[in-house]
Amino acid sequence: MRARLLVAALGLCLVSGLAVADAPAQRAEPLASIGGVDQVLVALEAEERTVRAELETLAPRIEGARKRAAVRGRALYRLVRAGLLPVGGGFGALFEHAIRVERVRRGVDEDVRELDAASTRKTELMHRLEAIATRRAPLELEQQAATRARAVLEEAEDRRLSFERAFQSKGAGNGDYVAVYGGAGPIDPAAAGDPFRAQKGRLPFPIAGRTEISRVRRGGAEGPGLELRAAPGTAVRAVHGGRVAFADRYASFGKVVIIDHGDGFFTLLGNLATVDARQGDSVAAGARVGTVGDDGKGPMVYFEVRHSGATLDPGPWLGL
Repeated sequence: MRARLLVAALGLCLVSGLAVADAPAQRAEPLASIGGVDQVLVALEAEERTVRAELETLAPRIEGARKRAAVRGRALYRLVRAGLLPVGGGFGALFEHAIRVERVRRGVDEDVRELDAASTRKTELMHRLEAIATRRAPLELEQQAATRARAVLEEAEDRRLSFERAFQSKGAGNGDYVAVYGGAGPIDPAAAGDPFRAQKGRLPFPIAGRTEISRVRRGGAEGPGLELRAAPGTAVRAVHGGRVAFADRYASFGKVVIIDHGDGFFTLLGNLATVDARQGDSVAAGARVGTVGDDGKGPMVYFEVRHSGATLDPGPWLGL
């Protein structure tokens, strides 16, 4: 009778496959104990690798236990089935038969226990993988957000450093410096080839046509600048030939083009709507480098002259 129950239990196990009782959910490890999102994710990835490696070892173990249980179950059924009991062999034969039946029954019990244990462990590991995935998802989102925030900060810092380095250029002394003179705009051809220093009082305005001029101070500038009001979209031009040292958005200056004119002289053109030059470009006097923008105070271009890090009053350079 016991053998029939064992065989029935074995059949049920073989039909149901690996279905076992759910394992209890694993308690999440506190974030503070790891010391940061990155460290927790690294630990979770390591745990996941360990769990998957164990799962790989369980597959052949479960399959082997299932096959052995099936073979022994069939053997046990044949041994206890009516008509296969030894007849006429005496008590000794009957005793040996009983021993053989008990040995096979113990083997079936062992196979069923191993199959059940392996299946239960597989379920536990699958629950652990689910718990890892559930815990990792918000951490990955947090990590991505932190990465994006860090990238924004790094970009802002790179832009700040680039803006500062633009005024540290050595101008004509640099081997890669090429100044192109002459060309567009209200430029005096006779003076186009003169050094920037010689242009004081004769620099052309960066925008053509009528303009209203105001002396102002912008945050981040140590000295005065000029706001030249003009129609939005008006072309903004280089007042002297040189090399573009900076062309990007920066702080209160908005979109900015800084031109290195050599000998430590720079001009800054800010509050642009568009930037039509790239860092490293050589531009001629009168070359278009952008257009007039509007930062909410009306369309204008902001203009500075700097020399060796100091901001100069730009009025006298424009003849004002």
